[in-house]
Amino acid sequence: MTHFRLDRLFTLFFFTPLLRVVNSNKGTKIPILMYHSISNDNENTVHPYYRINTSPEIFRQHMQYLHENNYSIVSLHDIKELLDQSSVTAKKCVIITFDDGYLDFYTEAFPILQKYGFTATVFLPTAFINNPT
Repeated sequence: MTHFRLDRLFTLFFFTPLLRVVNSNKGTKIPILMYHSISNDNENTVHPYYRINTSPEIFRQHMQYLHENNYSIVSLHDIKELLDQSSVTAKKCVIITFDDGYLDFYTEAFPILQKYGFTATVFLPTAFINNPT
């Protein structure tokens, strides 16, 4: 059974074209690493397109790579300022985001981010705040 994914719709039809416009006259590009769940949960029954888990070990390796290769982690708040600067300034910058507000962000990802002194933007689905279902 497939589920409608609003985030993928926005990515394909809104954010990707928007980034083309924003970056059309500049060579500056800042990668956004988007994660959902940092866990070892088995997703074998889920079609690969809909899988959202990254194991804590793989996530740690990603962050270690960024750290060892001197990447700067940038917040979404600062993206416009960076895009207005030269491409040399933003060459080793990356943005880290988490969608859906899974508890494993706090239990798994946050300690790893803290270890490397990195920050991330977390997008919370507001319909579930103060709602245990």
